This record gives sequence, C-alpha cells and structure tokens, in this order.
Amino acid sequence: MPILNAQQLSYKLDTGERLFSNLSFSIEQKFTAIIGRNGAGKSVLASILAGETQADSGSVFRSFNHLGYFKQQGIDSHSGQSIAEFLGVAPQINALKKVESGQYQAAELDIIGDNWQVRENLARQLAEIAITLPPETPCAQLSGGEKAKLQLLKLFSTNAELLILDEPSNHLDNKGRQWLLKQINTSKSKVLLISHDRALLHHVGAIYELTSLGLTLYPGNFSHYKTSKQTHLIAVNRKLAQAQSKQKQIARHTQLNHEKAQQRAASGKRLRKSGSQAKILLNTMRDNAEKSSSSRAIQRDNQQINNTELIRQLSQRKESLKPQAMYIQTGVKVKTQKPETLLSIQDIRIPYVDTPLIRLHLSHGDKLHLKGNNACGKSTLMKVILGELPADSGDIQRAAPLFYLDQDFRLINQALSLLGNLKIYCPSIADTQAHTLLAGMGFRGQSVHRKASWLSGGEKMKLAILIATHQIPLPLLLLDEPDNHLDIESKHLLSEALNQYRGSFILISHDREFVTDAGITETVEILSK
Repeated sequence: MPILNAQQLSYKLDTGERLFSNLSFSIEQKFTAIIGRNGAGKSVLASILAGETQADSGSVFRSFNHLGYFKQQGIDSHSGQSIAEFLGVAPQINALKKVESGQYQAAELDIIGDNWQVRENLARQLAEIAITLPPETPCAQLSGGEKAKLQLLKLFSTNAELLILDEPSNHLDNKGRQWLLKQINTSKSKVLLISHDRALLHHVGAIYELTSLGLTLYPGNFSHYKTSKQTHLIAVNRKLAQAQSKQKQIARHTQLNHEKAQQRAASGKRLRKSGSQAKILLNTMRDNAEKSSSSRAIQRDNQQINNTELIRQLSQRKESLKPQAMYIQTGVKVKTQKPETLLSIQDIRIPYVDTPLIRLHLSHGDKLHLKGNNACGKSTLMKVILGELPADSGDIQRAAPLFYLDQDFRLINQALSLLGNLKIYCPSIADTQAHTLLAGMGFRGQSVHRKASWLSGGEKMKLAILIATHQIPLPLLLLDEPDNHLDIESKHLLSEALNQYRGSFILISHDREFVTDAGITETVEILSK
C-alpha cells in the first residue's frame, strides 16, 4: 500500500506561469527520488507533499501520522538557538545542572525523566556528525555543512514514517554524505529524496523525473534511469522522424489529388463543350467526383491534424529529453613568457578556526581546488581573500579583480529580473546577446523577466555563474560550492565550461567527479589541528 498518494496536483507561480499540471503518483518504495532540471518545481512539489504549500488543485493522501521535512533553507541563523535548544534537549541539560549543584526541585527531576545520560548521548550523536562544539554554541556559528547535519540528526531521531529530504547533501563533505546514506539505510522511515547527488541516487529504488510535461517514473537507481532515458530519447527521435516523413507524404498526396481534381474538372469542361455526353450524366459524374474528393479531403485533413499534433507532442518530449547547453565566456587566451601572478598568500592564519598557516600562489590560468572537511575554514578563507575578513596573521597580495560566488547568492538582486541582474552587472552586453545567453541557461521567452526572488537555488546559481564569467576583464573567480544547487546536467555542463575557462579560479566543492571534470591544476587542503 502506498504511504503517500498524490492526485492531479497543479501549481502556478505568482506571475501566472504554470509550474506543473495534473501530477499523479504514489510513494511505495523504501527509498524514492524526484529529480529534474532547475526550476522544474521539485521544491514546490516537496512543500506541497509536506503540507506546507497549498496546491492550486489536486489532493495528497497520506497513510501515516508523522512526517519529517528537510528544507533547503536550513536552520534560521537569526533565531539565536543553541545546538541543545535546536535539538530539544536544553531543558534536560539545564535541569541536570541544577541537580548536580544540589539546588533543584521535583520539577527538575520530572524534566530529566529517565534521560540521565542526556549529555553523554548528545556528545556521542554530535561526534558522529563531526561537531565537537559545546551544546551551548549558537547555531549561527556553525558552517553550512554543520547546520545541515544538525537538522538531519534531528529528523532521523524522530519516529517519522516518511522523511521528505530536499537537497540534504548540498553542503555536506564526503564524510557527511556517507553518514547521511547510512542514516537513510538504517532508518525505519521511508524516504523521498529530492536531489542531484549522483552518489545518493545510485541507492534509490525508483526515480521520478519532473519535466514541463509532467512526471515520468523510472524503476531502479540512477544507472537504470540513464539507460532508460537514453533508450526513450532514441525511441522519440525515431517516432518523430516517422511522423515528419508521414507529414511530407500527406502533403505530397494532397498536392497530387489536387492536381488530379483539376485535370478531371478540365476534362469535364471539354466534354460539356463538345456535347458528346448527356448533360445529366455529366452532372451526376461531377457530383459523385466532388463527393468522393470532399470525403478524401476530409480524411486527409484529419490525418494531417492528428499527425501535426503527434509531431508537436514528440517535439516537446524530445525537448525535455535533449541535453541542455551552458554558455560562459571562456576569455581570450593570454600569451606570456612568464605567467602573471594573480594572488599570493604567505603564512596567513584564518580567523575563528584553528588551522596550520596557509600559503598559496596563483598565476594566470591556475585552477585551484580548496579542499577540506566541513567547518575547517574554506569559506572563511574565501572572505579573507576577498577582504571581507582580516587574517589573524600573514600577508595577502592581490593583483587581479576578484569575483565571489557565495552559497547564499548575495550577488543576486532579488527584486530585479534575470535580465535586469545580467544588464546591471554586464552593461556592455546588448539586449539580443543577453537573451541568447539566458536562453543558453534555460531561460527562454518571457521567463527572462521573472524576478530573481522567484527562482530556485539552481536557477540563481546559473544566473550568478553567467554574470561572473562575463566580467571584463576576466576576474579571479572565487567559487564557493557553485555545484550545490545545480541539476545533474547543469553540473556536468558547468564542469566542462570551467575546464575550458581561460581565466583562473579557486573552487570549493565536495563532488569529486565535478572537481575532476573542472580541469583543476592544483589542490590545497585545509587541515584542522
């Protein structure tokens, strides 16, 4: 029996754009995934299934009592909550402190209950997700990966029958992703995963792909999905070629029949003039010919209408299956005898974290991967390079313009449209070229006027990447996990584009395949002491 059943779900944006229509599906497997291109509506669908967003039409039937929901937004850094407060154990820890001090009442004993090992249990749980901070630490001080793991720890500690996880591995390092997969496999909960993480998708039992045409079910894991989709694309191309060939055949027959009808009409006129046939016989022959011709014409018209509709449907299906494109400015190749130094870092110490002194040197064309576990200081180092934070010690020499793409898309003006953002940051780009570039990222027609605040995380990252790579002159790019929110196809396209990029960049990413494909020339690992 399905644990969740959705019927005829539809949703449209505030702009009036239809995001999806009449989606019907069910969740039965232990581990099911929903995938799709950026902007397809996966997160909105997840929110509807979780009961936090109202669909415009349709129903969701849930055969369970308790649901857990992991949102991309994560923990509110402005709430002021500590780790213990977020996990709901602060009252027990505080009560235990009073008991240990000897100043307690019966109420404290009631709060503790049987959980006298609350601190030890909490320390063990936090150690499993590589958080060694005291439970009183404000959540605002945690890294993105630590916040994600803390949120997941809380969810897996519940008795939820279904967990809906929307991009849970986005900020996790490799150890964190292994921990997440272990939790999914050992949990009694069924899991609905919205993700572009290929490592996780290889473990699912079924995949739903959301496109502009609806949901398509692919039984099996990601490997089966890729094989099935390629087979599907080949079949669609074959059917489309057959339909287009039939359309030409119908057109040829229509033209041929039209010519024959003209010939018969001309022959009838000649017979009338010659008087060799009785007029009543000629009229009968003419009427019969017209009826027969009209019947054939109606039949051909119906064939053409049906075939045209088939071509339209197959073309839409082909469009949803064919690979995307991504256009970034690779830059002009610079020919120099000696590579130009862009950045030099000598013995700096990163604030807030305890790491060894850092040294690195970047010349034109260098592509550096900044590696390290969650909370080791990678993003902090980016801000030090950018000049937003001072180093505790050491020296930094910058000899190139810098362009920073952070995990929170601070670059993007949420009140402006896609086109407006691109024009502000890249004023030299003409309107026609701007439309072409945005179309290459998947933003076609009127969608270029969509406000940035309505975009998905992946769409915002695509826009930010487009802006960053069209700066003049090419800057040194500081890329803080740019692949996090991208769909599988876009992630592959970005890695290829970065490989061809003739400028330099510093890249933070936990996706080994993405890093390898991006053309990295050097790796620097930040180690915690």
